[in-house]
Amino acid sequence: MNPNKTLLGIFTFIPFIGGLVLAVWGGILLFDLILAEASGQEFSEAELLDFLLKDFLSITLIAAALSILGFGLTVYYIVLVVKNEYLSSGLKIMWILLLFFFAGLAKIIYFFAEVLPDKYIAEERF
Repeated sequence: MNPNKTLLGIFTFIPFIGGLVLAVWGGILLFDLILAEASGQEFSEAELLDFLLKDFLSITLIAAALSILGFGLTVYYIVLVVKNEYLSSGLKIMWILLLFFFAGLAKIIYFFAEVLPDKYIAEERF
């Protein structure tokens, strides 16, 4: 497999997996906070401020980085669709709309359907 395809595949999955990790991490933090409140534990302002600045800010910064990476990948995939000479104009419009409205899932599907297979290279040999 082409090393560029491998790298593109890794970058395609990073925002998806990172989003799942952040959702679980945020859920655990929120669940712990709710359980502590339900058990009657009182938090000082310093403890709540520490939670907001340390944990919540970390999640927010990582989410921002994943969003920027995801947006850049979406633009890259749209360029790939436009430059793909084997797709009809109708399929190009469909892929662009899918990438625009369902970017995370559409990038993964496009990677497995159009980028990963070497079907176009095989057709050019004959």
